[in-house]
Amino acid sequence: MKVIIVSGFLGSGKTTFIEKLSKKLDDVVILENDYAKANVDKDLLKNTGKEILSLEEGCICCSKQKDFATTVMSIENTINPEYLIIEPTGLGYLSKIIENISPIEYEKIKF
Repeated sequence: MKVIIVSGFLGSGKTTFIEKLSKKLDDVVILENDYAKANVDKDLLKNTGKEILSLEEGCICCSKQKDFATTVMSIENTINPEYLIIEPTGLGYLSKIIENISPIEYEKIKF
């Protein structure tokens, strides 16, 4: 599974980019991260026809880091898509996100 992390500030176009990218990829799962209970981006991406999962009420770079690593491994072990597109909250630190999931990189999970 190839992991693609699409990061950027709030309102920078991450969701729009993911929507267009996911239409070009066949075997893809999208993982959305949002601080709130209501994940607006997840609702916006429903029209892609792709499987969309979410981690809510926290950031995958800090408060949800363990849940995040576990979720990525679970996606590989159960769904096993060719691509996993991850959209962190616009407030997350990309370097911290990569640091948090680097320990789970192995021959089946590539960043």
